[in-house]
Amino acid sequence: MKRISIFRDLKHLRICSLTLYISFLSLSLNAQEKTDRLPGGVEIGMEMRFLNSAINNNHYKLLINLPDSYSKDSTRTFPVLYTLDGQWDFTNLVNSYYSIHWDGFIPDIIIVGITWAGKDPNYELLRRYDYSATYVDTIPSTGGGEIFLNVLRKEIIPFIDREYRSDKKNRAIAGTSMGGLYTHYLLYHASDIFNGFIMCDPSIWWDNDNPFNYESDFARSHKTLNARVFMASGEYDGTVRFQKMVAQIIH
Repeated sequence: MKRISIFRDLKHLRICSLTLYISFLSLSLNAQEKTDRLPGGVEIGMEMRFLNSAINNNHYKLLINLPDSYSKDSTRTFPVLYTLDGQWDFTNLVNSYYSIHWDGFIPDIIIVGITWAGKDPNYELLRRYDYSATYVDTIPSTGGGEIFLNVLRKEIIPFIDREYRSDKKNRAIAGTSMGGLYTHYLLYHASDIFNGFIMCDPSIWWDNDNPFNYESDFARSHKTLNARVFMASGEYDGTVRFQKMVAQIIH
């Protein structure tokens, strides 16, 4: 497949992590000197919106972080980065964004964390259903991934595009573990709505390594895949399977 770039090994991951750490350290050391330019924290620009899906009857909470420049130019649109498992990953992602953005490495973006609403939602069951594209009879609550794609395509993304000045041609999605598994699924089933995919420790062991079929199925009817891809895995998280997946994607 063409137009794909990937961080493939732990060395690159460590370099990336070190860069992120230095960004945080630099931000802290310069805080007293540049307080007039520092963002006010994660809460700045953050909104919480709710969406009741008519497709799967789930209640979703959308955590929104707008860049500081959002209110300065009412004609400007912004790329959108969606993150799955917003209940865990949204705050970390926003913190990372401000640190790297402060050093000028990434542009102004809108960040949307997708999670579930309601009283005491069972995240494990909900994410396992939404983020798995195949049903596994030995695991409760699985196989809702195709339905959740319709939720994204017909409800969540149109809602964000209506309510915020989003760049409709520049969307990315990020996920970790089961969220990474689902991001991998979206790479081959939703490249018309996303052009950036970030996967950290994706659960590609799912359903007896069934995710390895996605690329081969896609390749039967497509010659290219226009996507920017970042994949990362830790040293103790099944690197053999991970390297096999990376090799399949780029060859």
